[in-house]
Amino acid sequence: MSMLARARERVFRDGYSLLGFLLFAVIVIFEWRNYVRKHEGIYLLGPRRVFDPEFLANDLSWSTLPPTTFAWDYLFAPLWNVWDDFGIVTAGRIVVWILFAWGFAQLARAARLPAWAVLAGFVLWLLWGQRISNCGSPLEGLQPKSFAYPLAFYSLASVMQGRMIRAGAAAGIATVFHIIIGGWSCAAIFFSLAMNRRYFSVRDLGLFVAGTAPFIVPFILFVALFHTAGTSPGEQFIMDWIYVTFAQPHCIDPSYFMRPEVWVRTLTIFPLCLALAFIWPERRPGRVLGCFLAGLVGLFALGILAGQAQWYALLKLYPFQLANALPALFVFVLSLALPARWGRLGRPARAVVPLGIVLCLWLAIDKQVFTEEIFDVPEKFVRSLNVDEPIRYGRKVSQNRRAMYAWIRDETPTDSVFITPYLPEFWIYAEREQVAGFRHPPHDRRLIEWQQRLEALNGFQPFIRRGFNIKKELSDNEGSLTVAQILRIRDRYGATHYLAKQRRPELDAYLLYAIGRYYLYRIVELEPDRARSRAPGLRDDNGVSRSARYTGSRRPNNGG
Repeated sequence: MSMLARARERVFRDGYSLLGFLLFAVIVIFEWRNYVRKHEGIYLLGPRRVFDPEFLANDLSWSTLPPTTFAWDYLFAPLWNVWDDFGIVTAGRIVVWILFAWGFAQLARAARLPAWAVLAGFVLWLLWGQRISNCGSPLEGLQPKSFAYPLAFYSLASVMQGRMIRAGAAAGIATVFHIIIGGWSCAAIFFSLAMNRRYFSVRDLGLFVAGTAPFIVPFILFVALFHTAGTSPGEQFIMDWIYVTFAQPHCIDPSYFMRPEVWVRTLTIFPLCLALAFIWPERRPGRVLGCFLAGLVGLFALGILAGQAQWYALLKLYPFQLANALPALFVFVLSLALPARWGRLGRPARAVVPLGIVLCLWLAIDKQVFTEEIFDVPEKFVRSLNVDEPIRYGRKVSQNRRAMYAWIRDETPTDSVFITPYLPEFWIYAEREQVAGFRHPPHDRRLIEWQQRLEALNGFQPFIRRGFNIKKELSDNEGSLTVAQILRIRDRYGATHYLAKQRRPELDAYLLYAIGRYYLYRIVELEPDRARSRAPGLRDDNGVSRSARYTGSRRPNNGG
């Protein structure tokens, strides 16, 4: 038999191999974009800084690369020497989508789930939106977690097959790529092993731990040292409080995202996913999967309790993320798979299956899957193949902001530091440093200074709102900063430019560029006595100040 024939026989040896190809095709149709998403662009900043350390070198969030993304940063850094951001994202998406399809197909094979049910359930899950609440979609383009999910699936499949060292190593590597997804997956798999003593011995537990330890132990110690270096316990509490209650409440603060409709979905999906897994007639895979899902649900419940007890150190570790996505996925898959095993189900189990089918229909109707999404997805995919559309920006970035970012990249020194309103994509597209940007807070003690800087942009006052809801408050107050406040920020944080969403007539002498409602001022030479003078007619037909051409800039001071 020729090598090609052997390869073909191996690839198509059963329906699960074909399932992997079909899952990949489905992911491409659902997730393809002809531009770099904001999440993708943010995670490419770290790899870029590996070979270009001067890029955003003085920005508070990016002056130090967090160790949680080291594996990611050094894996993708060489690609910046070959492609631009869209080229890297395109190649990376293909790789992680292949891995996701392969990992989930391996889990389906190990659990002996019907391939057609896995494919159909996966499509319904994607149409439904992947997640229960606002954060934690497994498939959001090219991100570190895109590697962690398929490795976690493969680890769980290896456990079902009794390959403990392999399972531990996969879980450990997943943790190195994404400490939250990999770490909680590893904990849930360990819980599943411990709860299934009928199928796994103490030796199996030891082999799993032995597989994870070389990856997890040094990595977690390294990350812990990074997060706690030079801080007191009191400062650690303040950092955790800022992160949970202000920076990322949409993902980790239950009082922020657990609205009534979210509770209804949660309290419906969680019990049913456990029931469907535990009645799966393949006893060993069903018990392993059921206990794994029970571990995720338990972490979710622990997070709710931590929210009530204000245990911010635990909430900062995103205990909700995996339970936000995976139980719903297995509800869709198992609700379709169990009728195919009807003859092997007992009478009590048969009563659960209709509940799963009804729930799937309710979830689909609630999100208008059949009336809108099922027709919109292929249309969006075909439209995204139109190469005439811009590939650097998503449609949510207006034409005016695109032009402004291009002008900033071309016309301002690379070491400029900007006072900006709420613009979460500023780093990615303008490629310039900010006094403070909301989208990506630091992960060490600089988090305290980060909040102080944002409050300075807010008119030197605390925020009334939190999370992404500060958008209007920050933009309004940043656009109303007094000249004295602008000077104070400039002298304290080394700002060289001031960008506002409204015209500041008292700063017209320093106007560089204006387009739409955006006005950019150079404040290096800003003086209080000149700030009152007006200079009408500064802008030319393109919205650019006639005094915009200049050389040199002030080197920013990154101190407090």
